[in-house]
Amino acid sequence: MFALLGALWLAAFRLMWRVHLFLHPEHAGHLDAFWRKGIGGQAFVASALLVLPLFLPALGISMTLTNLLLWCIAPARLAFAREAIGEPERDEEPEPEMTFDASTLALARLTAMYLLPIGLALSLLGAWLLTSLR
Repeated sequence: MFALLGALWLAAFRLMWRVHLFLHPEHAGHLDAFWRKGIGGQAFVASALLVLPLFLPALGISMTLTNLLLWCIAPARLAFAREAIGEPERDEEPEPEMTFDASTLALARLTAMYLLPIGLALSLLGAWLLTSLR
């Protein structure tokens, strides 16, 4: 999950950097000047706003994809089903929201409805506000 998280976060940053270059074409070719030592306050806040909110959707997507990948492994799928049942002495059916399918779907919905729009909106604000790389 952590490798996928890092790859998604980096991909999201690269995509948002392209959006930033559309808004500020004068920064083309200056990715190496992004978030350098001695950066000013306004540029630091805008840079942080461009990068950090992208972590939230990357986290939600990586967790959902990791769940789906683990579901493809039969022993893991059986372990998830056992965990959903709960204590072995109880003969009750698992709560619907406690099943693997329901929890993965809830995570995907949370990501799509909240984490992705909020993360992209804040990052887009940072891309727009980053008028100087110094």
